Amino acid sequence: MSKTFILGLNPGVAGLNYHDPAAIFTSGDRVVFASEEERHCRVKHAPGVFPLTSVAAGLATLGIQADDIASIAVGHDPGLWVKRFQVSSRQSESTSEPRSDEKWKRLASVDRLRATAAVVEGLGRHYAGQPVLFYPHHEAHAASAYYCSAFSEATILVCDGVGELSSTSLWHGRNGELSLLLEYPVWESLGYFFAIVTSMLGFSPWSDEGKVMGLAPYGRFDHELEERCNRELLRDGRLNLTEIISSSLRNGYELDFAQAKLLMAASTGICPREAGQGLRSVDQAFAFWAQATLEREVLQIAEDGIKLTGCANLAVAGGVHLNCKLNGRLRELPEVAAFFAQPVSGDAGSALGAALLARGTKIHVSYESLALGTPIPIDQVEKLLEGAPIIKREFCPRQLAMEVADGAIVCWVQGRSEFGPRALGHRSILADPRSPSISDRVNEVVKRREQWRPFCPSVLAERGQDLFFSKHGPVVSPYMIESFQVRPAWRQLLAGVVHRCDGSARPHTVTRQNNPRLHDLISCFSDITKVPALLNTSMNTKDEPIVETAYDVVEFFLKSPHVPVLVVDDAVFIKVT
Repeated sequence: MSKTFILGLNPGVAGLNYHDPAAIFTSGDRVVFASEEERHCRVKHAPGVFPLTSVAAGLATLGIQADDIASIAVGHDPGLWVKRFQVSSRQSESTSEPRSDEKWKRLASVDRLRATAAVVEGLGRHYAGQPVLFYPHHEAHAASAYYCSAFSEATILVCDGVGELSSTSLWHGRNGELSLLLEYPVWESLGYFFAIVTSMLGFSPWSDEGKVMGLAPYGRFDHELEERCNRELLRDGRLNLTEIISSSLRNGYELDFAQAKLLMAASTGICPREAGQGLRSVDQAFAFWAQATLEREVLQIAEDGIKLTGCANLAVAGGVHLNCKLNGRLRELPEVAAFFAQPVSGDAGSALGAALLARGTKIHVSYESLALGTPIPIDQVEKLLEGAPIIKREFCPRQLAMEVADGAIVCWVQGRSEFGPRALGHRSILADPRSPSISDRVNEVVKRREQWRPFCPSVLAERGQDLFFSKHGPVVSPYMIESFQVRPAWRQLLAGVVHRCDGSARPHTVTRQNNPRLHDLISCFSDITKVPALLNTSMNTKDEPIVETAYDVVEFFLKSPHVPVLVVDDAVFIKVT
């Protein structure tokens, strides 16, 4: 076999992004395998873990060897790290500083050599001959948005904590080429802002930002809080965290959260919540303010970008864009004609962008499904279930739909695992979406997480426009990465998957082509109940990665007494009670 595969990595070591390590394989214009290391090592975000198991899983799934890989691409440029450590204060930083200094070039070259050695060491001696290519972090994110979209021309917004130097960047994609327009420095980082807020609320920064988003609608506008934050944290009408962030940077651009919380508390007048402490009304108000502030700031940057490019197609990536409420606001901007959010917007997606940049050809990729991971052989599941009080039957969508309508909760496994943070009908838990009590039930006895956290609906794609509102007409949301307003007539009928406070939902539109069994199941459920949707959440408990292997699936199923049914491809396993 000729060397036709490119391996994209987010290595998680050697200063090359310590969190969300991942491995991506591309071939021609297709992404053929993608997996995050957390699924294999079973540690959320897998900090500091080289994605060797993901690489091995890709080789095995594709039936190839190391010799079939033409090059290795990394979505981080270690040569730019030198400049981080040149910065002793924010006043000495200038992202536009010429990069021709010979000493800086030598140091950058040394850092790239060290990083190359670390990557090869992580992979093993069989990879010593392949070239290792490094791409700036935000360029990789921009590539993941542009080349996976359907846009020949796009305004591209990348927003995260920080890359090598930038926290937010604007790009113009046209005729297959990417052009950098603007960069924002680390002390203007909206990702750092939301991470500090997450820590202030007693959650884990870089992991629980979604909890802040989910909590925000429970809060209300607090005039006193708004006035204080405007006075202390706004300059010329825009959020200004320069003093808080720059005073809290350690070891390059690492954020000292203890220091940042002290400064944020002094500015907002809010005492940080301790982890495990009950939620206070001020916490809800603070989450409301933070989400509204994030949306206002990002929407303004997007509008500025569209003015610069003159292009109303907007594509976004970077960890901040895992915020589906924000993405929903961006999509509905009057200036936006068409919208694409990279579904793997976090740093795992930088591996994807790097692999796409390394192809050399400036064409878009086939990206119809995120079922890009490993399959689960049914014989492995059957072997692990031996001796358990289980009966097996063949999949009948109508029979299962009737059981779900009667209250059954189902573990649902189909084909290859999904790439990214969302379960999209391949490693899911499914339930009846009609009752508001179902969300409490699944949160309490299955997911074992906070009661206020909402769930998402999987919806027949052909009915999306009936259930949700968008100015763009047909609702196409296959990746569960955008929030939509639920049409009033459907809010009570979908009470288990509509946010209780703002009438929104984060839908997963299902087509027969991409997920035929799930489409059949929802269709039968719709015939029975007149509701063309199911509650869909990932198969994991609080703070665990989504299940990956047959062992993970069976362990989860057997340890979940309130889940009576497991479906693996066309086999149905029922607990005998």
